[in-house]
Amino acid sequence: SHTHTHQSTSQAWRYNAWVGWNGKTLQPRWDNVAARELYAHTGDDGTSFDDWENENVADDPAHADTVAQLHATLVAAFQNDH
Repeated sequence: SHTHTHQSTSQAWRYNAWVGWNGKTLQPRWDNVAARELYAHTGDDGTSFDDWENENVADDPAHADTVAQLHATLVAAFQNDH
């Protein structure tokens, strides 16, 4: 089984999801998430990528709503593009 990474961003966050891949339909399997990353980018002025990607908070229950929202945005964006 293959996984592919997909990314969604907002002004405050960057979210990555590694999801399964259906080789027959050539589509992501959004219900099969192998891993997630959520990084806070509040205050990021774009001058140093490394300063903002040090703590993955995707599994922190305090950010569950943000993960759900960005995952839904990611799925919708992919489906609109394909």
